Amino acid sequence: MERLHVNNLHFNNAADFLLTNISGSRVLSVGCGSGDIEKIIKFNGSKEIMGLEISKSKNPKIPILLYDGKNFPFENNSFDTVLFVYCLHHTKSLQEIHRLMEEAARVSKKEILILDHVYDNILERFGLILFDYCWNKLFYLKLKMPITFNYLKEVEWRKLFDDMCLKVVGKENPFKFCIFFKLTR
Repeated sequence: MERLHVNNLHFNNAADFLLTNISGSRVLSVGCGSGDIEKIIKFNGSKEIMGLEISKSKNPKIPILLYDGKNFPFENNSFDTVLFVYCLHHTKSLQEIHRLMEEAARVSKKEILILDHVYDNILERFGLILFDYCWNKLFYLKLKMPITFNYLKEVEWRKLFDDMCLKVVGKENPFKFCIFFKLTR
């Protein structure tokens, strides 16, 4: 079978990892940027995938709908899976993450998948800030993406999920300083 790969090893690895965890065929990816990872998922996994973004990409790789950053413009249970791939740390607050997670739970029939950065101590947090700032300034300069460094520790993620009555059915640390959660209602 022919497989798609891009010139970014981490994007390929992230897409392959996510593909093994997506159980539905209709997927919404929130905060997808230009959709590089999602394009690989769509091609290699035959998934119907749509992006949702707050700013327009000059070179979108998948269909992307712009929205207000608060309310997903879809009916309840519109997608099997909602993805958040390296985007929730760009929010301004834990309350904003909570609001986005509420919307994801509303439009998802099956699951919510989160792949984002995580840290355990101040040195790891500083490393993430330095990496994230350089990566986003070098590669995503034209996007109006907020760079807020709103990283959470694993315990903070779990408290958020408990407060929202979301069940963690899968958790891994697939890459250094990254955490993955598979959630259901």
